[in-house]
Amino acid sequence: SSGTGHLWLRPLDAIAPRLIAGTDNPALPFWSPDGRWIGFFADGKLKKIPAAEGNAEVLADANNGRGGSWNRDGVVVFAPAGAGPLYMIEHPGDPPRVVTALDSTLRQNGHRYPCFLPDGKHFLYSALPPRQGRYDVFIGTLDGRKPKPIGSYDACPVYVEPGYLL
Repeated sequence: SSGTGHLWLRPLDAIAPRLIAGTDNPALPFWSPDGRWIGFFADGKLKKIPAAEGNAEVLADANNGRGGSWNRDGVVVFAPAGAGPLYMIEHPGDPPRVVTALDSTLRQNGHRYPCFLPDGKHFLYSALPPRQGRYDVFIGTLDGRKPKPIGSYDACPVYVEPGYLL
């Protein structure tokens, strides 16, 4: 009713959700692999907050965040803007590093919606602009090797255990 959105958390064994304080106007939340943290975009920043309770911490600037993913080693790959490459943060407080490069031969202008694969070193991402209404999807690596195309889809795929792409 206030016009301000928030993240809410409802344990599966409870009926009532609880508001997570410090998450005003969040966008595109994502979980840490251990379920202890929630990453999200708000106020032009990439933030994380403990799922149990606590204060949000700023990880990086992200003026128009377009997705993030967290591996089991604590590395976060994210799209800080609607256009441009993906970035990664290895440790809180570290400056973000570019982890993908736009391919001018494919006329790419943005990479979005990363999703780590089980090994924690490879991740899926979608490239913009869409071609004929479909997004080219690639597998990128943390070491910045040349990405591998896996196909073109109507939506951005997500990896789900035990081995599915949705």
